[in-house]
Amino acid sequence: MERNKYGRRYSDEELFQILRDKEKELGRPPYKREVSQCGAICYRFGSWKRALEKAGIDLTGKPKKTIYSDEELISILINSAKKFGRPPKYYEVQQATTMAFRFGSWNKALAAAGLKAYYRNEKNHI
Repeated sequence: MERNKYGRRYSDEELFQILRDKEKELGRPPYKREVSQCGAICYRFGSWKRALEKAGIDLTGKPKKTIYSDEELISILINSAKKFGRPPKYYEVQQATTMAFRFGSWNKALAAAGLKAYYRNEKNHI
């Protein structure tokens, strides 16, 4: 059974707040894989969708879009490369789809940031 930071069972309101906080952070309803307490939430409310609805999260609206400049996207890539000590992989960057679309491909996005594209057979990526 999932416990909160005080070792007590989560209240319904605590679980709802976890969902609301994650929605605010992401700018859209969270997916189960994005919330570590998803097991407790689904068990308590019967389904992920039902938990989101009970938390007051709008499932019908479109996700809020964040507009990034090219410079912001490049900065995200550079910071990710510093964090990982190598160019980030597509799945490691939340804005990867936006970057690939904006620059034409993931490898072109990496190149725009001055990073070397990742190839499976290479050992040194930077």
